[in-house]
Amino acid sequence: MFVHLFVVITVLSSCTNLLINGRACTDGFVHPCRFVLRALFSNEESECHFPEDMNDFDERMTGSLQWLLDHSIDDLDLEMTFSHEVTCTNGETLQIGLSPSNHVPSHHLHEIVAEEIEVSDANKMEFVQRKMQFLLIESIQDEVEAVRHGFHSVVPEEYLALFFPHEIALILGGRDDLNIQEWIDNTHYSSGYSSSSPPIRWFWLVVNEMALEERSMLLQFCTGSSRLPLGGFSALKGLGDSKQFTIAKGGDVDTLPTASTCFNLLKLPPYKSLGQLRNKLLVAVRFGSTGFTFS
Repeated sequence: MFVHLFVVITVLSSCTNLLINGRACTDGFVHPCRFVLRALFSNEESECHFPEDMNDFDERMTGSLQWLLDHSIDDLDLEMTFSHEVTCTNGETLQIGLSPSNHVPSHHLHEIVAEEIEVSDANKMEFVQRKMQFLLIESIQDEVEAVRHGFHSVVPEEYLALFFPHEIALILGGRDDLNIQEWIDNTHYSSGYSSSSPPIRWFWLVVNEMALEERSMLLQFCTGSSRLPLGGFSALKGLGDSKQFTIAKGGDVDTLPTASTCFNLLKLPPYKSLGQLRNKLLVAVRFGSTGFTFS
């Protein structure tokens, strides 16, 4: 099924008026896609799932709502109502009513006076559901429609009907399974390095020691993305076309490794020991995996 979509998007890639989310799909680049998926597959009747959907939106708010569900609140005098405070562009704050769906028709949702319904142990689950519905669907309908329109200008809606959301998520958001052997098999060496060079052997020893989070940070440091395209390391994209992950000899042994993310290029100095390489590489990865500089 994926083959059919790639045939479609290969043809579509010749279009000149391509918007960012469609280009991520057609060109094989990895792009954060949770909001895009919600735009493509949700509507006003879509159901939100707590805590996973809410956690993508606001982790702190998710924690507060989880506490609300886990504890009795009837005797706490929280003065909490079915409402959500929003700040307007002019600085004014408004309380938007979050009426229970079985109490007021959806098209009158925001006409209810917020203070009329207090949150209690009996209705707190419904309050959480209503708050998610408002934040993740109802309050962003214009933005969702804009994303949907932009995506469908590149990938027609009828083609998406062939796929499940998780399949589109793989194409847009990529993979997070960073297999070391696959990484090694798809790495090129230059500027005097080979697979048998001591710094290269030490490099892969250090990568093998890393937890998945640190490997993702290393990938981000070298390529600009912490995730892989659907095709894995062999499908990495760079400036202009496919660019194989490359480790080149570069820099002084007293300096940190650097990277050219447009070319998936790691410039690794010829360190004199495993310990020196480990320390320098980890500092670079932990503190340099985000941001942008010229080297």
